[in-house]
Amino acid sequence: MSYDPTDIFNKNDFGGLVGLGIKIPLCEKVKFIIDTRYNFGLTKAAKNTDFDYDHNLWTLTTPDNFQDVYNRSLSISLGILYKLNQSD
Repeated sequence: MSYDPTDIFNKNDFGGLVGLGIKIPLCEKVKFIIDTRYNFGLTKAAKNTDFDYDHNLWTLTTPDNFQDVYNRSLSISLGILYKLNQSD
């Protein structure tokens, strides 16, 4: 019998994404871009099973209640948009 540590986790996640972006013109051909996105999962990462885990096997950042962990992320992107000349 083999043990799969991923059995305690949900394989699918239902969530949402909220984003905001802006283009700031620097000159006629160049724009500066700022883009921010926040991803939030609505499904718990761990399955609703009662399990005991050894605190000594987890890092110091492990929450006290592992059952309440969700998928969350924040991303910030910066960029420069340069408009190339188009031939007619």
